[in-house]
Amino acid sequence: MAGNDHVTAVSDYLSLAVAVQLVLLLPDDVCNVHSFEQLYGGRLLTDIIPQTVHKTFDGKQRKIDHTKDAEDMMRLHADDADHVLRSPLQLLTCIKNVKRTESVFALIPPDSTLGKYDIDSRTLRRDIYEHAPPASLVDLKDRPPRRPVLFGPADAPSIQADKKGTKASEGPEKSKADEALTSLFSFLEKEENLCRVVLGPGDVLVLDNLRTLHGRAALQPVPRREDRRWVKRLWLSSTTMEPLLSKCSTSAHPRVFDRNKAFWSSTEMKHPQLAAGRLQS
Repeated sequence: MAGNDHVTAVSDYLSLAVAVQLVLLLPDDVCNVHSFEQLYGGRLLTDIIPQTVHKTFDGKQRKIDHTKDAEDMMRLHADDADHVLRSPLQLLTCIKNVKRTESVFALIPPDSTLGKYDIDSRTLRRDIYEHAPPASLVDLKDRPPRRPVLFGPADAPSIQADKKGTKASEGPEKSKADEALTSLFSFLEKEENLCRVVLGPGDVLVLDNLRTLHGRAALQPVPRREDRRWVKRLWLSSTTMEPLLSKCSTSAHPRVFDRNKAFWSSTEMKHPQLAAGRLQS
């Protein structure tokens, strides 16, 4: 990647410049950049490039020749859906997108809209769902707490879900909870409910990681391996999560935190909006 050092530096500065502006414009919502040491080596700016050899979300090994093979569409998900102290906002800066692959998003509609399509939002708001961590973090010894899928105002709900990693917990309500979740994803994946954006080099996209789920369209073979889609990602922390994150810092960098320690320090919280209430008590 030596020949791309200049491009990488420019994209990093661009991402950080946009992050600074967001902190200034949204001081009540956004505090600073952050990352977790157990993900992507604890880097603040991470390179999202499809890998030839890669472990999938469920831990299976995958090997692809990107000059010959297509890669399936990425599932709809919220980054770190299992983690209450996840980023509320993320920045995506495009460096390369030769095949003009679409980024795909689904905004969560009001509860009243979901009800019109027979989607049980009341069940989705109950803490009867499990949100599995990524395959790289399955070494969590204790069972993660059960949490809701939807939370927040009924007219503008937030979501914590991953199509592969979120499931209903075992119990008498499992069937009903499974049905509600399946119905929600079926609704969100309808073409009329998806927003598709083609990012070109230099484009910066600000993504609400609480109000939307995101993914990408299928990757098509590229002329050369060097032409793989390349996006930079930067996470931003919220003002309410800062006091909890500050207790989980590592020696690597003041904005890099221990993910597992942050996870277990927030187990009493069912979703990010409870952070403020807990910190005031």
